[in-house]
Amino acid sequence: MQNANKVVYYSDPINDDFAGNHIETKVIDDSYPFMSRSRLWKVASSALYYLIASPAIRFICHFIYSMRFKNKKNIRRLKGGYCIYGNHTHYSDVYLPPIVAWPKRAYTIANADAVSLRGFSWLTAMLGAIPIPTGIKGMPEFLTAIKTTCKGGGCIGIFPEAHIWPYYTGVRPLNKVSFRYPVNWDCPMVVMATTYQKHRGLLKWRKAPRRTVYISKPMYPNYELPPKDAQAELCARAQSYLEEMTARYSTYSYVTYLPKNED
Repeated sequence: MQNANKVVYYSDPINDDFAGNHIETKVIDDSYPFMSRSRLWKVASSALYYLIASPAIRFICHFIYSMRFKNKKNIRRLKGGYCIYGNHTHYSDVYLPPIVAWPKRAYTIANADAVSLRGFSWLTAMLGAIPIPTGIKGMPEFLTAIKTTCKGGGCIGIFPEAHIWPYYTGVRPLNKVSFRYPVNWDCPMVVMATTYQKHRGLLKWRKAPRRTVYISKPMYPNYELPPKDAQAELCARAQSYLEEMTARYSTYSYVTYLPKNED
């Protein structure tokens, strides 16, 4: 694998976050309107999503980031809602579920930071950000919003590594709790693996790598197992797919991550 020799040191592969946004996170509790939106809000949200945001996202990903999406045929005939799981390696990862799920509406589970920017929280909410509650009080409404979305034929984007490690070509441990949604609500999961390659041809001057996203076939929970075991089994399958795809197709390391105690 080619290496750009940029090095970042980490101490905790599960909890370290290198997003560097320094946003003052607001409290997300049961007062947050996860679902209680007006009809006007819903109409405006759909118009913004389909007429403005989706075309802009596709343009940015394909022409600015030179991204490619492989194996979308795997989910072309998938009916109903489903959960999309991916590795979290770029600031623009939130753009990926809408492209993968198109023409279905995609929502993304995000940290409270996503709806904490002053003056823009309404925009990220309209575009489909569902913030994780900062306390236990907001959890029932949060889970109801995800269930309603998925059962209604929408898609839920989830990044079970939780924190952003920009341009990371490995796969960190996935959070098993994130895989309860397909088990609880009888829906499949689809895994998208973001891989990195050096630009070629006219764009070979770019230092930051291009991204290719590989999309898995739908994976269904094993209902012969107890719920927690089925959840863990889905997590292991997602981890295996991400590790296989990144090992096979990530051929350029723009940033190398090393533990702080390693020379």
